[in-house]
Amino acid sequence: MTDYILKLKEEECMGLIELLELFRKEDEDETTVELRHKIKTQFQTQFDEIKNTEPVTKEDVLKNAATIMGPSFCETCD
Repeated sequence: MTDYILKLKEEECMGLIELLELFRKEDEDETTVELRHKIKTQFQTQFDEIKNTEPVTKEDVLKNAATIMGPSFCETCD
């Protein structure tokens, strides 16, 4: 079976989850339940990863490079 990757913005993904919740029924089949659960779980995982990731700045990269390379690192070299 082929896996697909869909790219949605945060608002679009939340809207899709809301739609799935709106059409939720008591006697719905297992496939629909699994689909809703997968979408919600994957969104929550990605949302948490994005929110917990700190942005890396140019200065952070240069500072780490200087630390790793030691005295041979040249800050003014092109």
